[in-house]
Amino acid sequence: MTRILTKRRVTLLSAVAIAVVVIATVLVIQALSTSIVEVSSASVTYQDPMTAYATFTNIGSYYVRADCANLTLANQCALLVSLSLVNNNFYTRSISLKVSNVVTSTLAVGVSTYTEPPQQFTVGYGTDGLNTRLVTIAPSFVAPGGTWTFTVYIFNPPAVSGKPALNLSVGGQVVENHFLGRTLDLQSSFPLPSST
Repeated sequence: MTRILTKRRVTLLSAVAIAVVVIATVLVIQALSTSIVEVSSASVTYQDPMTAYATFTNIGSYYVRADCANLTLANQCALLVSLSLVNNNFYTRSISLKVSNVVTSTLAVGVSTYTEPPQQFTVGYGTDGLNTRLVTIAPSFVAPGGTWTFTVYIFNPPAVSGKPALNLSVGGQVVENHFLGRTLDLQSSFPLPSST
């Protein structure tokens, strides 16, 4: 009889130990998989005063080109914005563009948005503090790799002496495409035209 009770105690203790290990493992996996790591661009280079590249080492790059040629007549700037990931080790969760130092400006995403692979997306507009405008684009599903290219129109853009004075921040969340993949929060800020 004592032997049966001892076996039951050992079995019960084993079950409790296994349950503790499973719960601890689940908590560690959840903590690691939901961690967000902020990544600032390694560099911002200018192709010309109105075109910038923000590079994120071993992840991808943002390309932003502003067309504000008729600023006094049209009172708008069109920004061609593209996020390209270097390989299929990452997939896109969201992309954002923020314009700072604006008072009366509004943003609109053009209908000519292109994605590779093709997919639907949602667009959200808002603010991120005083005198800012923000647009966020999120895919309907996440797919490895890819390129997102879209046009954002800035109506009533900030200008100095009839020339654009854009303070931009691009961002996005990409997730590593493997077990326990981290979410990387990409961030880069720069002026257009370039200050040099």
